[in-house]
Amino acid sequence: NELYAPDTTFETDEDGYYLISSAEELYGAAKLINEAGAYLSAKFRLTNDIIINEGKVSEWKNVAPKYTWLPMGNNANPFAGEFDGNGYSIKGIYCKDIQQYSGLFGSTAATSVVENLKLEDSYFCWSTSGNAIMGSISGRGGGTFRNVYSDAIMDTKGSYTGGLLGGANADSVITDCWFAGELNIQHSDVRGAGGFIGRTDKGAVTISHSLYSGY
Repeated sequence: NELYAPDTTFETDEDGYYLISSAEELYGAAKLINEAGAYLSAKFRLTNDIIINEGKVSEWKNVAPKYTWLPMGNNANPFAGEFDGNGYSIKGIYCKDIQQYSGLFGSTAATSVVENLKLEDSYFCWSTSGNAIMGSISGRGGGTFRNVYSDAIMDTKGSYTGGLLGGANADSVITDCWFAGELNIQHSDVRGAGGFIGRTDKGAVTISHSLYSGY
């Protein structure tokens, strides 16, 4: 599978957000977050719908599309900034067996905010046993998730997989969110799977005004 060539020449707006208007710039944001520590706390904002892959998502289990996705942030270096979808969508993410802690974000910190975002026509897979820690929005989710929609297909043979978050840190907040995708469990020993969250750590996780309509 290929990666989009990352474009890191972002424009910024008056609020200090780095503006993302293309797939190349989305991959550029992932590159900066994963490779340059200064960007772990940066603010990003979509200015267009972003399409990574097109085609029938249900077929990607057997035939991979052209582009694969590398999650933004990881467990050692979680994303701690803000990601404002600005009402736009990201479509066509394909992420299979890339890393533990996988999703649009690999891991997000307690200070992070992900909001106003639609994740559509996307596919996430962990095809081995063990801990997947996979969610369509974040593998391990700290922080606030507000006004986020996902209809992703989640295929897993591993534990800790959720529609939105694979694992949730204590004091995480999910509000006005909606998961309308698929959660396919492929192994009898899978632990920790749920429509919103696969697993929560000790402490309170707040979910309010949110809807699960997946299957």
